[in-house]
Amino acid sequence: MRAAAQKVCYVIDQLPENAKAWAAFEQVNGRGLRALFLSQVAESEEELWRALDQLAPTCAFTVTYLERLKPRFQVKGNRERGTITRIIAREEGSSLVSVIEQVSQRINQEPPRDRLIRKWREQNDARAGRIEEEACYLEALPTLSELYPDLYPHLEEQQTSKIEVIMRLESVQKAYEEAIQQLEGLPTDMSADQIAALITTLGGGYQQCIAQRQGDTLHTEDSSVIQGQALAYQQLAQDVRAWLPIPQEPS
Repeated sequence: MRAAAQKVCYVIDQLPENAKAWAAFEQVNGRGLRALFLSQVAESEEELWRALDQLAPTCAFTVTYLERLKPRFQVKGNRERGTITRIIAREEGSSLVSVIEQVSQRINQEPPRDRLIRKWREQNDARAGRIEEEACYLEALPTLSELYPDLYPHLEEQQTSKIEVIMRLESVQKAYEEAIQQLEGLPTDMSADQIAALITTLGGGYQQCIAQRQGDTLHTEDSSVIQGQALAYQQLAQDVRAWLPIPQEPS
């Protein structure tokens, strides 16, 4: 906080869909302050780009420019399927507008297909790190059990639980890798039919997992792993619907 008070920064707020509830919150708050859990703080244009890039694909947002924690300028923007479509300044002659326009141009120049592939890869990279952490913990469990028997009274059960977590993460990883490969095989300017076919393929993966999970021969652990993969396919299909603009077919 002391560092923030000594320099300029940007506060990025993703506005909730329920505008009335948000207005009520600000009235109760008394000073129009934003809820911290909805805010991101950026101290450079690069961090500002990252913060805007991490917003929901379709949302309204504000960016407030602060000097020594005092608001100087603010703009409100709209994002639709990943593309920033509108920027409105609160003050006339705001220098913040040109900054947001430059960052928005960088965001909008990235093709929607490439943007979604990048986001899926970033999620997979983070998941790979989680898998590595869980594997290291699993390897250390026997030693921890010997050193702290009171904290690890049921070693075998804890090992089984960790193995299940790793297998579940790996199954999700596999679903994302398949989706990335499928999306990379499509052209940048995808047609509506190609997007619909991709959604159908991901939906087929979900249905296949559900059918497999309903089999009578699965153990509880296997069922949990398959359920995780099914939810991954479901989320991937939702991402396609949310991030990829459906092109208008000529009449």
